Amino acid sequence: MVKKMLIVLTKRFQRAICLTFFSLLICGIAGDGLLGKEQTKGTKTLNFPDSDSSIITLEPSIAGMTRFKDRLFLFVSSKSLFITTPFNKEGKTREERFGKLTDSARKTFKGNFQGHAGVAMSDRVLVLDGVNLALGELDGVSAAELAWRSFPWDVIKPPRDRGGEGTTPEIREFRRKFRLHLELVEQPRFLGITPLPADWHQEPEDNKSHFIVTTKAKEAFLGIMSCTKSDISSCALTRGCYVEGGRTVTPESIAGVAISPKRKLIFVGDRIQNQLRSFRFHSCFHITEEKTITLPPQILGLSNIFIDEDDQLWVTTERPDNYNNSSVFFWKNDQW
Repeated sequence: MVKKMLIVLTKRFQRAICLTFFSLLICGIAGDGLLGKEQTKGTKTLNFPDSDSSIITLEPSIAGMTRFKDRLFLFVSSKSLFITTPFNKEGKTREERFGKLTDSARKTFKGNFQGHAGVAMSDRVLVLDGVNLALGELDGVSAAELAWRSFPWDVIKPPRDRGGEGTTPEIREFRRKFRLHLELVEQPRFLGITPLPADWHQEPEDNKSHFIVTTKAKEAFLGIMSCTKSDISSCALTRGCYVEGGRTVTPESIAGVAISPKRKLIFVGDRIQNQLRSFRFHSCFHITEEKTITLPPQILGLSNIFIDEDDQLWVTTERPDNYNNSSVFFWKNDQW
């Protein structure tokens, strides 16, 4: 009898030990337990650039920018203006890099076109107007305005999943929500545009160039714009993307978008947190959040971000900082 009781107790003890062990494996322990602390993607804080890595601009408020070879195109906030500024990437001082203030020039867009972000193409610059929902073309050398036209944004579709395209009711509902969200937000409704690397994208159209854009629509703040290669400003917003963790990005916080092919990441500016949020693009249906980069507190009023062909990070602001009186800042690829 005693022997049987010992056997039963031993089995119960073994079962209790097993349950406890597996509970720890599955649930973890508060604090530094068996599974350790909860894993996070991590954050990084950038150093404040010195005066040689920032630009005093002809207009204090800059909405966005792009780089075409050895020239910067800076788009002025809430005005039909842009500024051209020389850029020598081998320069060491501010003047060697960006020239004198008198080397910059103001240029005027026709009509009420406003620039918010740009993309350097082979011989021209594609400019996004997030207020009038239009795209313009500038000659990369002369900076002359070549054309501008509005783009269809209400033909957007949800991303394809493994089952293919959504049903007609699903597409209709997606468009309804997208349209409603855009009607409720303040201008500009689109804030950024950046080329989508060809090896990231799986759309079947071979005659299209594709771009990631940022919108203030809560359900699709990252979208895909498709443009005809032979007529680059002939574009349409074709997809809204699903972003895992993207609900923490609010419409009023968005400040542009940039892609680093080298790092294989999409970066979205967050003006409220003064941060860059990074995302990994698996497909338009599957985008996951990665680490966060915090900008130095001296940078005031983040308006847009840009990553150039040398993987250098640029940031534009709505007002100059209190130290260098600059509205544009940049970090070399090994500084961020």
